[in-house]
Amino acid sequence: MMVRVQLSELWKKPMIMLLLLFVIYTVSFYIMDSYAISNIDDWRYAFFCEPEGENYLSVFKDGFTREPITSFTDAVKSQEHDYFKTNGRFITHTLTQYFCGTCSMKQFVIINTLVFAIFVLCVIKLTRPKQLNISSLLIILMGIWLLIPFKGITFMGNISLSINYLWAAAFNLLFIILYQHIFNRQCSLWWLVFILPFAIITGSLQESFSIGICGALCFHALIHYKRLRFFEIAILCAYVIGSMICILSPANFNRADDIGGFGFHLGGIFGLFASPVMWLFLITLIFLAKRKALLSYFLNDSMMLSAAIITILFVLFVAYNGRHQLMSVNIFMFIFVCKTWFSLCKQRRIFQAAAIMLTIIFLLTWYPILHARKTYYDAYQQLVKRCYESQDGYVNGHDFEYLSAKYFRNLFLNYNYVGTFTFLDWGLHDRDLSLWMTKGKNNTLVTAILPNDKSLIVKDCNKENEIQPNLFRISDGPLLYYVLKSSVFVEPESIKVRIQAPSKYIILPDEKKE
Repeated sequence: MMVRVQLSELWKKPMIMLLLLFVIYTVSFYIMDSYAISNIDDWRYAFFCEPEGENYLSVFKDGFTREPITSFTDAVKSQEHDYFKTNGRFITHTLTQYFCGTCSMKQFVIINTLVFAIFVLCVIKLTRPKQLNISSLLIILMGIWLLIPFKGITFMGNISLSINYLWAAAFNLLFIILYQHIFNRQCSLWWLVFILPFAIITGSLQESFSIGICGALCFHALIHYKRLRFFEIAILCAYVIGSMICILSPANFNRADDIGGFGFHLGGIFGLFASPVMWLFLITLIFLAKRKALLSYFLNDSMMLSAAIITILFVLFVAYNGRHQLMSVNIFMFIFVCKTWFSLCKQRRIFQAAAIMLTIIFLLTWYPILHARKTYYDAYQQLVKRCYESQDGYVNGHDFEYLSAKYFRNLFLNYNYVGTFTFLDWGLHDRDLSLWMTKGKNNTLVTAILPNDKSLIVKDCNKENEIQPNLFRISDGPLLYYVLKSSVFVEPESIKVRIQAPSKYIILPDEKKE
């Protein structure tokens, strides 16, 4: 009886309940993230960038080997080259190379979960109403899980994308909180000793965040210029300096030719997985209900919406060629919509209904998502095991590629919770995988990841799918395999394999002649 009384009293304490919900949510993320797998980016980031102009994105030559990253110093030395040749995210990619080279995925998942917890706390801080309660907390937590896309890639994907996007998001949101505290005179100016270098570092982490936040800081300064002191201007300038270190790196000018064009960027923004259309719809509803209040609110707190708008304009007219780079827009819009709704809507029943609906969807989808991630993880582990055990370098990867194709076609799972595109679009780069498995010593351990056993592939080559003499096309889901059969015996080491997503070109001997 005493235990029941104590429990009932415990449930009446709001902070205990809020903390319990947060812990459960964080643990659920850790369980999901435990089934993250390394992909091609992780394999390549685990090695030094080459000083002769080659980098971890280069196509490997025959007999090419890599020097592995074994310490933080190695990662810094490697990025000294990378900053000028490949990408301007010096700090982010230094961390990425360090963790890819020295940390197992299981160890990284623990650290990644802690960063995710920081990210969630920052979102709560930036969106919460005047009094945080169970309904508003559930809306925020479930909203992060259900409404922000690309989590299968950027939150609980591989090491490199998690650091580049989740970590950058967490620390940029933390910077905004610190800036607002300084602006609102809520913390001592001695904090500037910490905030100024933190602003430079944060601004240099990731251009898809820093461009929008730079513009938002400037817009905020123009609206509130009468309240600005030297300290706010110093913080703004420090963040802009950090952003310029990243954005104006020589490497970014070298990559300027990769711009996809206006039509591509427009399609990316309003595509299915980038959801500003949804955010614009929600903002329109708020505007229709609270026009004057919304305008007044925006003028007083414009950071998130202006950051999103500036990022969208930059994406449309300048750069970005990956939908996951639009994650920043969705985070900015999510925070703005939630904070606006919490500030302007006073009807408690609406909050409760929204919290119940989102929680039900979360509970109904959590296990199917977990099952999909675990199934995909198990298939990947089996594939790697077969690679280690292979005698001739040929590995049957049908089960893994079948799942990649299956989840790729699932609009709910792919990008949002599984993120198969990194394998399906690029194909399994056999030499990259070989170098990763052998710590850079051998790039021919895996000759080819095949769609089935070699004997079955040869049997599938018949007159029905012969497109040229001895050239056959085999379909395996959305992937196409082009098989060229040789009429004489060919030594395994002389068999050439060319991978070009979404098709694979495979040259195999005719097993009847072997």
